[in-house]
Amino acid sequence: MNLADDAGAIVGHSLSWRGARPGLVARTLLEGPSAAPVILVDEIDKAGWRVQGDPTDVLLSLLEPENAQAFVDAYIEAPIRADHIQWLVHRQRHRYAPHVPAGPAAGGAHRAPTAEQRATVVRSICARIANAYTGEFAADVGDDVIEALANAPPRQARRVIQLALGFAAEAHRRHLTPHDVRQASKQLNAGLQKPSFGFRPLR
Repeated sequence: MNLADDAGAIVGHSLSWRGARPGLVARTLLEGPSAAPVILVDEIDKAGWRVQGDPTDVLLSLLEPENAQAFVDAYIEAPIRADHIQWLVHRQRHRYAPHVPAGPAAGGAHRAPTAEQRATVVRSICARIANAYTGEFAADVGDDVIEALANAPPRQARRVIQLALGFAAEAHRRHLTPHDVRQASKQLNAGLQKPSFGFRPLR
């Protein structure tokens, strides 16, 4: 990122620019062999184009699945699905703050959401996913399902709910139960625990 001139390096340049061309995202998806590539953004803290835009602002929409589903490169001017990209971002020499204060001591900027706010987010995610199945599943969920998802971040909750609906469909139900959620969480967690690998000693 320390060699990037402006936001167009990622999201493309308009045709009105001299030397305009597609950005990194569009080139990777259109010219590369995979629709789900891994993109490494190196030394993001050294980007020298604050006047033309903050790199974190540019990446923000690309990291949100809803926005990334219809990403529009400034050069191509047509929607491209970019929601399957895996992003790896690191700063110069991996220098991270050891601790970010939360709560009133930090002016409330990093305060954790309340139980009511988490419930609202989970209900919204459930309704959005259920509606995508055109009425096959009930859009509303019970408090017991909300409680089962209480500690899950929104992205994880979305994956759990999508898989849990599969368990509900297998049981010929149109609504989710806490058991569906627990099954889905268990299966997703098992998928993250990959076996270690290495060299076997010669015998």
